[in-house]
Amino acid sequence: MKRCAVLLSLAVLPSFAQLPPAISWQVKPIFPWVRKVVHLNGHFLAGGFDGEVMHSRDGEVWSGVYIGTRGVIGSITDFTFANGTYYAVQGPDLLLSTNLTDWRRITNQFSRPMNALLHHDGTLIAAGSDLWLSTNGNDWEMLSFRAPGILSLAFGNGLYVGAGSGIIISTNAIDWREVSSAGGYEVAFANDRFVVVGQRSVLVSTNGQDWSTVTNLSQAFGVTSGADTFATVTERGSIFSSEDATGWSEVLQVTENLLHSVAYGNDRFVVGGWGPVLVSEDGTHFRRAFSSPTSTRGIAQGNGMLVMSALIPEGGRPDMWTNQHALFISTNNGASWQFRTTPWTQSIHEFKFLNQNFLAAGGGLVALSDDAQQWKTKLLPGIWRAAAFGAGKYVVAGGLVGPAELAVSEDGTNWLKLPSILPEPVIGLAFAENHFVAVGGGVTGVNGFAASSSNGIDWEVQIEGLTNRLLDVAFGNEAFVAVGDNGAVLTSSNAVSWQAQSKFTTPDLTTVHFAAGLFVAAANAGTKIWTSTDGHAWSSYNIGFQQNYSDIEFANGRFFLTGADHWLVQSTPLLPRLDIIRANGLISLRLHIPLGMEAGIEASSDLLNWSPFEAIPRPQPDSSVTFQLSTDSNQQFFRARSEP
Repeated sequence: MKRCAVLLSLAVLPSFAQLPPAISWQVKPIFPWVRKVVHLNGHFLAGGFDGEVMHSRDGEVWSGVYIGTRGVIGSITDFTFANGTYYAVQGPDLLLSTNLTDWRRITNQFSRPMNALLHHDGTLIAAGSDLWLSTNGNDWEMLSFRAPGILSLAFGNGLYVGAGSGIIISTNAIDWREVSSAGGYEVAFANDRFVVVGQRSVLVSTNGQDWSTVTNLSQAFGVTSGADTFATVTERGSIFSSEDATGWSEVLQVTENLLHSVAYGNDRFVVGGWGPVLVSEDGTHFRRAFSSPTSTRGIAQGNGMLVMSALIPEGGRPDMWTNQHALFISTNNGASWQFRTTPWTQSIHEFKFLNQNFLAAGGGLVALSDDAQQWKTKLLPGIWRAAAFGAGKYVVAGGLVGPAELAVSEDGTNWLKLPSILPEPVIGLAFAENHFVAVGGGVTGVNGFAASSSNGIDWEVQIEGLTNRLLDVAFGNEAFVAVGDNGAVLTSSNAVSWQAQSKFTTPDLTTVHFAAGLFVAAANAGTKIWTSTDGHAWSSYNIGFQQNYSDIEFANGRFFLTGADHWLVQSTPLLPRLDIIRANGLISLRLHIPLGMEAGIEASSDLLNWSPFEAIPRPQPDSSVTFQLSTDSNQQFFRARSEP
């Protein structure tokens, strides 16, 4: 079935630029700090500290949704599964889903925050300082028993056990009693025994009433069992294993602190916490399979992949982090991600897909790869902050203080550094209309400039001495658009003459991108995303989510925005866009085709009968095609259409 995207009547269409189409935006987690990991119904589920829910079959490829209000309610503390429905608790709220993607929130289902969930034999239990029961997941009843701050629930050998500030037991989930004032963070049942791990010790019981203390292990947060092995994780970043839960051996200590949770399923252990996701088939040999990024530095689409460049934690608590570089790769347009480490120890400032290669550039290196896995890395002294390809060569540019640094290469391997001919560091770079355009400014945020070059070697400064740095530049709809500090926007039709547009009432605009007929811009500490068809008139979208944005990409009908922390903002899919162009007495139609989409134009004289207008030629580099109309087209209607 064909979808009508835009309808234009040449008889009534005004000559001024069209407003951008309405776009909806969605905030998604790449991977959060993890509070809880469980295995349910063939899936690993991970709950984050800000309302993120992640899921994976193997602990290595993860998908996620954001279902919270950032920093307001708090962590997803537990999950369970019953009768085709997944349940989660976040504070006093209950969350329900049948597909792990769409979640329904029941606000204040419980009178106080809940920490633990359990389903057994048709009964759902929610526990915290109170205990609640349900047989259908919708109707809940609070028990009169006052629980001692329960954090975890387990069932085994006909007995329910809860652990927290104490240990409680029940044979029917209704009548409970406290059997120990000692408690812990989590309880598990396996090999005919209950195991409770906590801050000071490990408690073990074969009947739920009589508990023995294991003193050689403390500060443990999570415990599980599988492959004839118990595994527990600690706030010191250690993993311990045991055959009987009494004698424990440390099998791994990672440099990241605070491993919070461990689960077993699909023949593997999966560990989550502040930073890494660790996977093991035997409970003894663990490998890092994923990680929560501390910031994403760039995003690029090419060769069937969407790839993010990011920093991940490598040691210490959050205020002591040093960082290592990694990549997150998606082959299904951002629906799920897999993790790859890189050989780079230097900071990466720029990440793009240029000339059929991914290019990473940063502190003293430039690297190229066609698959984002095997990289050819060239050590190139300099601070490289921007890159572009055109006129048969790669150009990288940057600098830290004073004149810019520039280098060119025809193959991405052999580089020629150029003399310092631009007044300040380059921060943004683009190639279009046979011109490279570089923008930048001083480290103090002044002396912004724009320069151009036809070959990447010989440069001419076109405008300088601006009161704001220019931080990025993009080309589309026959215009260059540069953005910068304090909401600055400049436009140029020829890369030579630049005109300042009205500033946004926003912090520094850090990134701009053009695709599908739209410029999209975003800012530091911004809650808004800005769009424009021409760089002059802009519309803003308040997504209610503050982020320091670093890069924008367009792939398969969606815009993707990256920035600080572990968040990704993406748009709803865009349809083809049809614009009218009036210039020099001529009228043309311009069709913007989202990358990866089949689209065309249909014409009608009565809005009832439609026929193909013209064959679609090869799109321009900005994914648009333009048709000049004859003078007898004035009474025709036109519409864009896309194939499903």
